[in-house]
Amino acid sequence: MSNFGLVLPLRIEVAEESVSVVDAAGVRAFYVYTCAEPERRRNTNRLSPEDGVAVAKIAARALTDQMERG
Repeated sequence: MSNFGLVLPLRIEVAEESVSVVDAAGVRAFYVYTCAEPERRRNTNRLSPEDGVAVAKIAARALTDQMERG
């Protein structure tokens, strides 16, 4: 199995309009755009910051599980 070129542990970083999963070497493995303003969020099809963190946690857990198995 592949480790995706990532180094554990993975961490979640929250920026103004995005949430990322970053590895120990600083490589961004995953990101999703977010928006705190409901009207703009609807127009741009972005997630809320809270939902972005929830999705990033799921992605980080899935990547970590796969890397630990492989």
